[in-house]
Formats: sequence, C-alpha cells, structure tokens
Amino acid sequence: MLLLCSTLGDADCRPLSAAQFRALAERARTLGSGGADPQRDLTARDLVRIGYGREEAEHIERLLARERALHAYLAAAERHGIFPLTRISSGYPSVLREQLGDRAPMVLFARGERALLGLPCVSIVGSRQPDERTRDFARRIGALAAKEGFVLCSGGAEGVDTEGEDACLGGGGRVIVFPAGRLTDCRADARVLYLAEGAYDAPFSAQRALARNRLIHALGERTYAAQPRLHTGGTWRGCADHLRSIARPLYLLDDGSEAAAALGQDVIVDERLIELDFGPLARFVFLRPFLPVVANAANAFLGAVPIIREGISELFKGRLNVAVLDASALIVSLLRRDFKTAGLLVLLLGMGEMLENYARRKSMASLAEQLSVKCDVVWVREDEELRQKPLADVTPEDVIVVRSGSVIPVDSRFLGR
Repeated sequence: MLLLCSTLGDADCRPLSAAQFRALAERARTLGSGGADPQRDLTARDLVRIGYGREEAEHIERLLARERALHAYLAAAERHGIFPLTRISSGYPSVLREQLGDRAPMVLFARGERALLGLPCVSIVGSRQPDERTRDFARRIGALAAKEGFVLCSGGAEGVDTEGEDACLGGGGRVIVFPAGRLTDCRADARVLYLAEGAYDAPFSAQRALARNRLIHALGERTYAAQPRLHTGGTWRGCADHLRSIARPLYLLDDGSEAAAALGQDVIVDERLIELDFGPLARFVFLRPFLPVVANAANAFLGAVPIIREGISELFKGRLNVAVLDASALIVSLLRRDFKTAGLLVLLLGMGEMLENYARRKSMASLAEQLSVKCDVVWVREDEELRQKPLADVTPEDVIVVRSGSVIPVDSRFLGR
C-alpha cells in the first residue's frame, strides 16, 4: 500500500487514491484464475490484461518498482521518530474511514505519541487573524478539552489553532496537529502527535493546507469553529464540507457575522444522520390490524405522551400554537378511547417532523455546496506582472490579485486596492 499510495518524497509522483487502490485490488484478484498469483508483483502486461490502458498500467508498474526508495524513505523517517499508518494498520484512526469513506487517507505519517489516536478528541478550527473575542473562545475550548480529558485536534496554524493548542497544553492536556508542512520541522513533544497525509517531508502548499481540513473535522467527536470569513478561506471551506459530508456535530461561535449566519449560527448537529424512515407507516398499515386492542392502545398512548407534554409546556408559557392544537387533538381522541385515530395522529405528526428534518438537511447540504469555494487557479502578481498560477502551487510569499465579485481562495492578509 505504501508503494502505491505514498509519494515517498517525490513531489511529481501521482499515488493512487483509495478508490483507485480498491479497484486495482479487485481487478488483481481475477489474475488468480488460470494459475496466476494475484499477490505477486504486477507488470504492465498484467495490468493491461485486467483492463487498464497502457499509460495507466505503466504508471502503476513504476509505483510498484520503488521498493528501494521505500526502504530508504522509511529508514529516514525512523531516524526522525516518524512512522507510517496505512488504512489497514491497527493504529489507523477508524473514525476517518467511517466519516470520510474513500476520502480518508490511504497513508498517514505520524510523529509523537500514537496512543493519542485512541483517546476521545475534539477539534478546533478558525481564523489566522482572530479578534480578541475569538482568541478567548479558542483558549476556553483548549482549557476545557484539557480539563475534561479530551485530546485537542487542530492544524497548528497561527491564530485560533495555536491559541487553543497552547491553552490545552498549558492545562496539562494533549494535542493532535495536522501541520501543512514537513513533520521533520515540527518540534518534538511527548504530549503532541503530528500527522501528515501521504508524505512526511512535503513542504507547505495551499493544497495541503486545505486538504487537511477534512481530517481535522472528521477526527474530532465535535468541531468548534470560530470567525470564518464568508465564501473564503480554509475555515469556511472546512465548515461547508463538514455540513455536507461529516456526520458529527459542528459548533460555531456566533459572532454576528454573515458567515456565522450563513453556516447556521449556534449549533449544527448531525443532520446527516436524519434519514427517511417509513418503518412506522409500514407497521401501522400491515401490522396494526393483527395486534390486540390493548397493544394498539398502549402504542397510541406511548406515542402521544411526548406530544401532549410539549403542548402542555407551550400552553403554560402562554403560547397557543400548533403544538397545543396537536396535543388537544390527541387528548380528545384518547378520552374518547378512539385509539385508532390517536395512533394515526401520532404517525402523521412523526412523519411530518421526519420530512421537515430531511428537507432541512437537504437544504443545508445544498447551501454548503453553493457557498463552497471552487477554484483551481489564481492570479498572482510577480514583478508588476499578472500571471495565472495553480492553486496547489501557491506559497505564503505570493501576492494574489482578486477582482471585484471574486472569492478569496486561501487564508491571506489584505494588502489594499
């Protein structure tokens, strides 16, 4: 897996993704027929036989031929206290596979205490240039994580990340960091675990900085976000992706900004877990006629209790709303011993709530998709001239030119008009 899915320090290497690796494994099994051994080293000729084009087959063959480079790469890693974790390693964080699927890294390189991956974890993300309120928020999250025994996960960037990390470590806690640069440049600390995707010696790049966000969001049992900027930057893109594809709670500091309003303010909780479930309808139509009257009455009563409780609570608050009307209809039906009607009301109200939540989840996913930044190239000013540059090649020293109405694709400092 390391041969196929790691760059091994070669910036020009194009390793296989999780989907490509799985497809290769499935096709390679077909070589087991006819006496071929699917576990042996594959050649370009073998790969063509199982459906690959000549160019792709030669590329895979070159990846497999890097055994000497692999041994040298791992030996150098060991000298720095760095070790690999593949998707099939026992120490690989299973939550990444669960939350990200094929987007989970095939290979992680780690430096530090690997036992931290087995501990409960929360994540923090936010602006590189936070205001004082945001700094205080980050410090409180870091200190609370240490106090409650959670590992704090972040990207190690200036601003919110480092404020939270320092507070957590200062409180005796432990930290997992996904740096955007080389693991070899990270200072060793027994309380810190550094993780990098694909390679441990890759230099900083905007692409790596953005790609690590999904790992930070997925690893934490919950993620705390602060001061994203509307339509721009890694924090915004990470939160939008979280809403779209990660089934874990996201808590956003409500700072009154447009970005906070767009992302839902307050708390966005696990809406991906809400799915359409027509089981209650099927049970009502097909199972209820065969159950004894006592069982149907009990089911209707138990289903009505929370609805009636909510209606009474609203009434005591001086509110006359739909919850009160729903509760009234159920109380009347139960008093008349019309358990069939009561059961039907409970069913319809439950299905209405389910459909409402489902529609809300789809709307949030659609909003996140529309607001997410999609940008492959940027305009960079060099020697008073403008030229296009791939986003993946942008460095911290570049001056990016943004036109009116365009999005700012990376975290940056505004230099003026």
